[in-house]
Amino acid sequence: MFTGIIEEIGKIQSLRKRGNGMEIHVFCRRILDDLSVDNSVAIDGICQTVTACSDTGFSVFAAAETLAKTTAARWKTGRAVNLERALQATDRLGGHLVQGHVDTVATVTRIVQKQQSCLLDIRLPESWAHLAVLHGSVCINGVSLTIARKTGVAITVSIIPFTLNATNLHLLKRGDSVNIETDIVGKYLYEFQKESK
Repeated sequence: MFTGIIEEIGKIQSLRKRGNGMEIHVFCRRILDDLSVDNSVAIDGICQTVTACSDTGFSVFAAAETLAKTTAARWKTGRAVNLERALQATDRLGGHLVQGHVDTVATVTRIVQKQQSCLLDIRLPESWAHLAVLHGSVCINGVSLTIARKTGVAITVSIIPFTLNATNLHLLKRGDSVNIETDIVGKYLYEFQKESK
């Protein structure tokens, strides 16, 4: 479980195909002081298990299912990625409850830079848009954000300068793909009400 509060921007150091999956090595510094093999870490919002650690980074193995459902299959060496270690029971929940289970990939359709914020418009696949709720939470590339506007399948989030600079969201361009995890509470409520009909 995660919170969507990014601890560090890492870099993809190497990618190596292994069977139908991919071995990924991430260069980082800050999160290594409390990271070990078998720990969970979110990379751009994707929960992965650490398979190896070194003084300069860590490795994970992304299975075929992960590559099919996330942006990971398109990653290249040198890509900046958002990193967050798993939530501890004693930590403050600064963002919202995030599983690291990416629901879908969405597209950035517009970026508007304002003096005190950046407005990011994202088009969701129709099959997931109903779980995006006005003023509700959404996780974009592992970052916990609030939906400021919703029109059909499009959502807008407002990002403050601190969050923009502390994550890889400042590198996004129109047309880029992003990992989306909808709010866990909304998903459960939707399933419960479906079953009760």
